[in-house]
Amino acid sequence: MARNGIPHVGQRIDLFSAIKLAVLGILFIVTLLMLSRGYMKQKVVFKAGETATETIVAAKTIFYENKRETEKRRQMVVDTFRPIFQLDDSIAPAVQSNAVRVFEYLRGAESGAASIDAAYRTFTDAFGMAVSFESFKNLILYYKANNYEAKVTALITKLYEKGILARTNLSDTTVIKMRNGVTVYKNTEHETSTATIEVDSIQFLEDIYRDLRTVVLETYSFLPRDKIAALTELTGALLKPDMRYDDVMTERKLNEILERSRPAMSIFKKGYVVVNKGEIITDEKLALINVLFKDVAFYNVRLVVLDIVYLALFAALSVLYLRRYIPGVTGNFKEFILIAFEYLLSGFMPFIIHYSVLPEFITRDILAPLPVYVIAWIPVFTIINTLLLGRRSAFFMAFVGSFFAVAVCYGSLFDLFILIAAATATILIVENITKRNDILIAGAIAGGILALGVMVDGIRNETVVLTIVIEALIALGVGAVMGVLATGLLSALEHFLGRATVFRLLELSDLNAPVLRRLQMQAPGTYHHSFILSSMVEAACGRIGANALLGRVGAYYHDIGKMEHPLYFIENLTGKENRHRNIKPSLSASIIKSHVRLGVEMAERENLPKEIIAFIEEHHGTTCIKYFYNQSLKQGGNIDKDVFVYAGPKPQTRESAVMMLADSVEAASRTVTNPTGTKIEELVRSIINEKMRERELEESGLTLKDLALIEDTFVNEIMTSFHGRITYPDASEIAQREGDAAVATANAATAPVKPAG
Repeated sequence: MARNGIPHVGQRIDLFSAIKLAVLGILFIVTLLMLSRGYMKQKVVFKAGETATETIVAAKTIFYENKRETEKRRQMVVDTFRPIFQLDDSIAPAVQSNAVRVFEYLRGAESGAASIDAAYRTFTDAFGMAVSFESFKNLILYYKANNYEAKVTALITKLYEKGILARTNLSDTTVIKMRNGVTVYKNTEHETSTATIEVDSIQFLEDIYRDLRTVVLETYSFLPRDKIAALTELTGALLKPDMRYDDVMTERKLNEILERSRPAMSIFKKGYVVVNKGEIITDEKLALINVLFKDVAFYNVRLVVLDIVYLALFAALSVLYLRRYIPGVTGNFKEFILIAFEYLLSGFMPFIIHYSVLPEFITRDILAPLPVYVIAWIPVFTIINTLLLGRRSAFFMAFVGSFFAVAVCYGSLFDLFILIAAATATILIVENITKRNDILIAGAIAGGILALGVMVDGIRNETVVLTIVIEALIALGVGAVMGVLATGLLSALEHFLGRATVFRLLELSDLNAPVLRRLQMQAPGTYHHSFILSSMVEAACGRIGANALLGRVGAYYHDIGKMEHPLYFIENLTGKENRHRNIKPSLSASIIKSHVRLGVEMAERENLPKEIIAFIEEHHGTTCIKYFYNQSLKQGGNIDKDVFVYAGPKPQTRESAVMMLADSVEAASRTVTNPTGTKIEELVRSIINEKMRERELEESGLTLKDLALIEDTFVNEIMTSFHGRITYPDASEIAQREGDAAVATANAATAPVKPAG
């Protein structure tokens, strides 16, 4: 139940889930309506063969099914369809088994009393293989010395990797159908798998017989010619085709694809003359007239149902992708709404332009002739998403938005390709920029790709040169406008989402920023500690391919909570009395832990991005403040370990995990005297291993390779900046030497330091 009118977290989560479901439902319905609007049946007003009594002109721009193009597309499907073959996976093992039997016979024949002639006759009768006497003689005499059995087995395994066909089992028509390759179905006890084999990779038994000697010679070039011949003959004699043409399934699958194929849609613009007065109405003209003058319109149920199924599958895959690879979007209400709004705009922009919602002179004379990829504006969304939500969110929006835009306008694969190419280019450019003006450059490059698409499309369709030039210039202008628009929207969205773009991080990295200035004045030791950490974290993040700038800025701000009680942290004592000596261990632990909570509260008041707040929350994870916990155990009584454990969460990103490790390493490195490379390496490795044992890194995404690079980086950084330290105790000494070190290691959670004072 709610308390004081405030809903519990569970209630808020349920409300968020309900809103998400409602938004997804709206998106689904809107998409379905926009895609299914063309599936209309109309009441026939005129008849074919009649003479038009008046000139019929299109009153508005309309899409209609182009039956000729539809048939052409269907024929293309037929021409490119790959026939289906069934793979019998019992053939290859049977051939291998037969090879084993052959070599068992050879071993018996070698040790028997029969002559080679008699053994050869028995062999041909028993196995029926076309192996010459000379090759048989070579096999029986040298199969041990040349390890023929292993070689034959290896050759058989290699040849059956892609399956084997026999031309004698195929008609000429089937062979022609195979010009684009084949689809292979393999049925096992539990599942059916499919694979595609390109035409150049299809293996015919007849071709294998022809080329087998060359294959054997290339594989075992060190063997003499007679032994090559023996291997070739025996291997070829053993082979059998293991693939069979399935004409029934081929026909069924082809028909299924043809039934699912969409009709080809064409457009005639407002003012288009469908038929002139006195002209005979042909079937094609009649179809256009029926589109214009429909008295009754209703949805084609079959096509709409198919659309529902496709959209449901598309939506399910999209949600699964978001939950698996971009969980932050599905878990953050604002980011979810942003993605949903971008998706709607990606379809509505071209829809509005094509369907004359805008003033007539704009859609008729300016925008309507332009391709889908020029008016969809997808690069704007990818620029914003790359900077605010990351590369994965940007690619997701690029693909989903592009598909929606092209589907709404019945565009082509070429339109889809240009849209995705422009979006991809902006992503690759924007993710490496450091200045806001670079966004304009990204927009200009996107415009250049759109203009290139216009020119290629115009050349393909033999468009008038002047029209191509005008449309290409418009595309360039659209790119420039997209850059300006993205730049203008970025600041507002950055504030709305609380996200840190590269520009915001650069602003926060200024050491004269208000929060850092206060940290320097109120907790100078902590400020110095954070500054040292920033160099370590930035270097390590750079080595593992993480966000080095985010790591550096996160290190600056991770301990700002210590400003509230700076003298309870040993780096700020500078010779003053250690205040922890006169209070209970549990209270000391609470004070030390509180710097995380206080840091988060301060960061929220200062409107710091949530990526920086994550550094504050996660840099201690759920580690235990061991010194005060052990002190409490010595005092006896009922001890609650949770009092001495940080609330977490554990590091959720590679950058915050590097922060945790650097924090521990830097604090512990102060205890090393006479540092050597070996000492530092052992120290760093022991701390990393400890965090792994405590499972603090399991949610961060760090790999073992990352940890090795981090270790190497930390060692180099510490050795470079070392100035005389105190000895770091080994494991057996830690219990006696921790003392006040826990105060110094509030950053490191567990690494001990020699007591101050």
